[in-house]
This record gives sequence, C-alpha cells and structure tokens, in this order.
Amino acid sequence: MGVARVDHHRALRQGLPEAVYGPGKSPGDVAVIVAELLEGGIGPVVLTRADKAQVDAAMAVDDTATVIDGTAVWRRAAERSDRMVVATAGTADRPVADECAAVLWAHGVDPHRLHDVGVSGLHRLLADIDVLL
Repeated sequence: MGVARVDHHRALRQGLPEAVYGPGKSPGDVAVIVAELLEGGIGPVVLTRADKAQVDAAMAVDDTATVIDGTAVWRRAAERSDRMVVATAGTADRPVADECAAVLWAHGVDPHRLHDVGVSGLHRLLADIDVLL
C-alpha cells in the first residue's frame, strides 16, 4: 500500500470519482495520490483545499489541471445543461462557495453564483429571484 488507499471504484458505486482533500497531506503525498487517480481512473480528478506547495507538486505530475483558488481539476467532465446556484449568506462563506463551484465545474456544471445574499433580510435574496427560478 502507498500513501493512501485510492478508491478506484467509487465512480461505479457512487456516480462520482474520489476527490483528494489537501489538508493534512504532504505535497509529495498529494502528488502520488493525484498521479494514481489520473492513471487508474475515469472522469475528473479534483484536488480540494490545497495550498500552493500541494498544487505545485500535483502539477509537476501533470500540468494540465485548471486551478481555481485552492482547487485543481484534471479531466473536466463534459459540460452539462443543469442549472445550479451556489449562494452565500455572507462574505465569510465565500471560500467554501468557491470550492463548491469549482467542484461543480469539474463535473460539467457551470453554476450561477450569488454572494452575500444575507440571512436577516429576505429582500436581499429576492433581488436575485430571476436567477433562482
């Protein structure tokens, strides 16, 4: 066994392949896991919440990834026509929403994004009602 037990059959069981969660992994470990997913799988390979050293190490294995903030995506899925919205209540939620949007993009969905719609005033969300319907 290497640095991790990569689940090559997750896409068959769950419909989506395994993603690589960066925190707690060394850049070298991230590179090994990404390489194994690229070599042995189908569909997108996604590295999330990665720091610069982890992204650099993974890109040294295969430099074809698209990097969106701390998320790197290899082999983006075919574009889908699904409509999705990623909305944040406040500005502090934006990093998680950015990660969510990047993962959706990896799987072929280009979500519409609404930031800082608030939780205390429905009027802030209703201002974007045309996007939501």
